[in-house]
Parts: sequence; structure tokens; C-alpha cells
Amino acid sequence: FESLPHMGDEVCQVSAQQPVQTELLMRYHQLQSRLATLKIENEEVRKTLDATMQTLQDMLTVEDFDVSDAFQHSRSTESIKSVASESYMSKLNVAKRRANQQETETFYFSKFKEYLNGSNLIIKLQAKHDLLKQTLGEGERAECGTTRGRRNARTRIQDSGQPIPLVVESCIRYINLYGLQQQGIFRVPGSQVEVNDIKNSFERGEDPLIDDQNEQDINSVAGVLKLYFRGLENPLFPKERFLDFIATIKLESGAERAHHIQQIVVTLPRTVIIVMRYLFAFLNHLSQYS
Repeated sequence: FESLPHMGDEVCQVSAQQPVQTELLMRYHQLQSRLATLKIENEEVRKTLDATMQTLQDMLTVEDFDVSDAFQHSRSTESIKSVASESYMSKLNVAKRRANQQETETFYFSKFKEYLNGSNLIIKLQAKHDLLKQTLGEGERAECGTTRGRRNARTRIQDSGQPIPLVVESCIRYINLYGLQQQGIFRVPGSQVEVNDIKNSFERGEDPLIDDQNEQDINSVAGVLKLYFRGLENPLFPKERFLDFIATIKLESGAERAHHIQQIVVTLPRTVIIVMRYLFAFLNHLSQYS
């Protein structure tokens, strides 16, 4: 007989043990952040491509297609000398213009290659993101349930006690161990190549900073931490509460400002408050060495 384990019920979410569920959720949010960053970067490359193509089109002139000399009859000696002189100057200009054109074309093709690679990576990551989204039951479930089901899913995510994201915890740990005495940790930029390598390792679910024997540049590690928070789809300080935070500045009393901020913070999701407390505890500790 044919096994019907769910008796026709649609499966909306795959359940798993808490450690596995937490890791999948963490990877889902990492993919979300990575995709948002990649889409912005790829859009900038596309705009560069459009501008470069317009520049190439502007470089084209009628002279590039002028073949009238091939159809002219024999000319006088004076005419030939005059034409030869003009031809010499024209060739210099054409050579210079073509050199610029070739340089622009090379730049265009390099950017086009970058755009294709970025688009391919976005497609691959988007496929992984959509699969994880379906597995975790994230987003709207119009085909599976009701508003109550969606509310329960959100409550489950918020009440799951999601830990500090791996990239945040690992970067802060590394800076605490090796960078407290260094000046300009967040002010001095690190190596972009090293930042990308560390970031890509985290996106693969690895921790490149766990080995105490490695010698990662502190500024690059700080750059990864800044990049993570800058790339969040939903900022740590929500946009809808930004004006409320700014309004706190107008309060004269320090006690009033602290109370006002506290009233705002308690309205934020628990997972956000956990990350906030972890981050500000680290920044407070770091400020003691400045």
C-alpha cells in the first residue's frame, strides 16, 4: 500500500532539534544580509557599465566610417601634399583616440565580467536563501495557514533565544584578545582582500578567527564587524524608531535621556536587545583602553 504519512496535509515547516534550528536560522539571516549587499554592489556595477557604454558611444565619430578616400580620382601634386599633411595630423589624433577607446573597452569588459560573476553568485545564494526560507517557514504562508500561524512563527523565532550571530561573537572575541591596545581599530580601514576572505568564510558557516594561531589584521576583523551591521536588512536601530532616538538629544537631563532611551529599547524584539547589550558591553570595555 502507498504510505500517506501526513494524510494529505501540506508541510509548512521542517522541524529540527534546537541547535540545528538555530544554525539554520543563523545561516538564513547571513544569506539575507549577503544578498542585500551583493544586490547593491551589482547595481552599482551595472550603473558603471551603462556610463561606460555611453562614453564609448560618444567616442565614435564619422571619421571611423569615412572611406571616401578609396573612391577619389587622381589628384594634383599640391593637393596630394596638402592631403598628406592633414592625413599625418589626423592619424595622430586617430591613434590617440583609439588608444583611449581601447582602454575604455578593456575597462568595460572587466566590469561586464564582474557584473556576470556577481549576478551568478546572487542567483546561487538566492536559491539557497529561498530553500532555507521554505524550510524554516519564514515569510508569508498564504498557502499553509492563517494569520494565527504566521503570528506563532514570529513568536517562535523571537522566543527561541537566538544567540549572538557567529560573526559578531567571533570578531569581538578576537578584538578583545589581540586589539585592545591598538589605536584606531574602527577608524583605520583594513585590507579589502582580507575583509572579503573573512566575510566569505563566515558566510560558508566557518569561523576563520577561532584558531588563536592565525594572525588576522585587527583592522580587517573590525572592518568585517562594521560590514556585518552595515549590511543588515533590518538595522540594529530600527528605522521606524530612529526619530525617537534622535529626540532624546533634546532632553536636558541625563536621567531623562536614559529613561527615554530605556522606554524605546524595551519595545524592540528580544533578539535585537541581546545583540545590543553584547555590542555595547564590548564598546564600553574597548573605550577604557582609548
